[in-house]
Amino acid sequence: AVNILLDLFDTSTRLIDDAGAIHVPTLLLSSGSDWVVKTQPQKDLLNNMSCPVKDMEMYPGFFHSTFWEKDRDKPVARTRQFIVDAFARGICQV
Repeated sequence: AVNILLDLFDTSTRLIDDAGAIHVPTLLLSSGSDWVVKTQPQKDLLNNMSCPVKDMEMYPGFFHSTFWEKDRDKPVARTRQFIVDAFARGICQV
């Protein structure tokens, strides 16, 4: 429904504007051939975040469901390494 799409757009715009309130380590995975989510707003979100540990990884040729692609081992391995590194640096604790 149109009202749901408009609400999603408004929420995503507000999230990008308020991203400075995000202080946790963040890894943003982006699919290069995604026809649903555009790359620039993702970059804007990451740039607006105030967390000192943040990174973005782009997967050319991947579509919208990054973790369901044929080569999903790449984003899975990257995510795992990001988490391991965050714990090793003492950024995250259990």
